[in-house]
Amino acid sequence: METHLKSWTVFPLTLNFRSDETICNAANRLMDGESPMKSVSGRPGMTAIRRSLTGEREVVEVADEIQKVSGGHSSIAVLLRTNALVQQWARGLTEMGIRLFARPPSVPSDWEKTLTFLSLCCEPDNDWLAYRAIKMFNANPAKAEQVRAQALKELKSINQIGLNFARNMSLSDAVTKLASVASAESMRFIGAIISQSSPEITLLELLNEAQRANFPTPACAEGVTVTTIHSYKGMEADIVICPAFEEGIIPVKSNEAEDLRLAYVAFTRARRVLIISHAERRRNQFTGKMEDQQPSRFLTKL
Repeated sequence: METHLKSWTVFPLTLNFRSDETICNAANRLMDGESPMKSVSGRPGMTAIRRSLTGEREVVEVADEIQKVSGGHSSIAVLLRTNALVQQWARGLTEMGIRLFARPPSVPSDWEKTLTFLSLCCEPDNDWLAYRAIKMFNANPAKAEQVRAQALKELKSINQIGLNFARNMSLSDAVTKLASVASAESMRFIGAIISQSSPEITLLELLNEAQRANFPTPACAEGVTVTTIHSYKGMEADIVICPAFEEGIIPVKSNEAEDLRLAYVAFTRARRVLIISHAERRRNQFTGKMEDQQPSRFLTKL
């Protein structure tokens, strides 16, 4: 095999025919100069980092930027880390009068509960997940607090007191448990993910795929694309806006290497303009409370 390899010719992909100069430079800095690209467009382009006071204000300010663009909005893409953020931004931009190419995904109404349940199956001793699951699936709103108090008193996990989920649960057991609480629509999506995966798919892999699930979306003929970074691989737009570049969102704690590559993909989708934004405070999607946010560590590279 080594003999054959010696006869190969390697062509390094160092020329970028899509992105303008400042965008290529930002992508190169993001990757610490590893396999740097050179723009051949001959245009300087524009890269900007914007800070907003709150997540709500961030939507307003991005909408204002979009409104300033003349000649239609079909070559503007807003790229986000998760489907949950896609829903929020699609709704927020629509309320600001921005016409969207991709409308909010038609997510099952209980999809958030489904993801919480699967997460708990993977981490049954995670007290935060167990507490959320009890609140979500129990008709008595005080039940979660009662279980948490008892767990603290007995020095046990919330799962041990109120749920009794097995550790190292198998995929089949988790899906059987899920079927007792999830809607038929959610179970159809879960079944589709499993059927399209390898026979050896694990419970954790199922959860990861479910979190990245792309739901079918009706489309308009003209408008801003709002979608996940994953979904936009291989595509491009004159203007790319990357909101919510904050710690815990991109990168998430356990996926820094993967999220670095995702950020690189997002940056290099832009042809002329790249705008990255973050908020100082954002409303927690689970609790509804405003929380302080830190800019993504990736922004320090820029």
